[in-house]
Amino acid sequence: MRAALLAIGWGWAAAIVWLSLTPAPPKLDFEHGDKLGHFLAYGALMFLFCMIYQKRNARLLHAAVFVLMGVGLEFIPHVRPARHARQHDRRRAGLGGRDAH
Repeated sequence: MRAALLAIGWGWAAAIVWLSLTPAPPKLDFEHGDKLGHFLAYGALMFLFCMIYQKRNARLLHAAVFVLMGVGLEFIPHVRPARHARQHDRRRAGLGGRDAH
């Protein structure tokens, strides 16, 4: 079961990376849908890893890694002009990882 959850978790993380870097990501057609999408994506990711790792230190380490991943993905568009970075997206990505903990 643990191996399956790890595969799902890292697959989910890879999907977040891909969706963050693709020039035309799917959109939620309501106000602030992108913010809700960020929050749910990172929250679900952290929830999966909380199911896998029971120790607090492991959870905190993964939460920190996912927050850094979210922030880092928001800086990449400065290098790749097809997307644009926004400060509030960094906060939403960080909040999703933090609140699931």
